[in-house]
Amino acid sequence: VLAEYQCNDCPGIFMCEVHKSIHKERKPNHSIISLNNLTAKNSFNSNMVTVNCDKKEHSKYEIDHYCETCNKLICVGCVDDDHSKHSYYPLEDAVSKNKDPINTLFEQTKSNISTIDNLINQITQTIRDLDSKSEEIKKKINEESESLKKSIKKREERLLDEL
Repeated sequence: VLAEYQCNDCPGIFMCEVHKSIHKERKPNHSIISLNNLTAKNSFNSNMVTVNCDKKEHSKYEIDHYCETCNKLICVGCVDDDHSKHSYYPLEDAVSKNKDPINTLFEQTKSNISTIDNLINQITQTIRDLDSKSEEIKKKINEESESLKKSIKKREERLLDEL
């Protein structure tokens, strides 16, 4: 089953038709976007895409603003209808405003990943070392046990001979 929809209010949530219905039922105020509405923008930035508003009365408008008050992407129709008294601005400004902090977080995350990878390697090596030591200890215990068994057996034989 392929994803056909994305929830505008739940970052990274993609859904098929069935899950869209369930999501809409459980979270009726969420804005769900049809992935069919995504079109590549013919602009200098080939990574940009446009998304039409999922509200029926605004379906002809592209999502082109960001409402900071609601932390939500909106169209000009939404600005007029629901967000006129909120703090909102054009999407390009939101991207510019947040690009550097996002890049900083991305670099920190890359650094953290490297640190975590090193810690995982250290933990893995420690586990290997502990497993090896455990095997050595088991071997020594078995050897000592065999030695004690032999000593007990010899002692038993001597005592029986003395009878």
